[in-house]
Amino acid sequence: FITSDYFNVVQANRLVQYVPGGISVSSLLAKLVPSAGASLKVIDKSGLERTMGSIAIDDEIVVTSESGNVTTSYFIQVLPS
Repeated sequence: FITSDYFNVVQANRLVQYVPGGISVSSLLAKLVPSAGASLKVIDKSGLERTMGSIAIDDEIVVTSESGNVTTSYFIQVLPS
């Protein structure tokens, strides 16, 4: 799971809300906290990792457990820029 002091995270819906449009991948990830030992990455609609630039409306955040055996995807609700 992930938490954030900047965005509203709805665990039941796997949704990160109120993300400003135009936010960079690095800024988004810096404002999210994964569960202990887990890692985060942003995936585009093709399933490729987005490492640079701004997030797109159809990107997802993928959380991977420390063991690598469990992954959870979160949708991103982007505010108009």
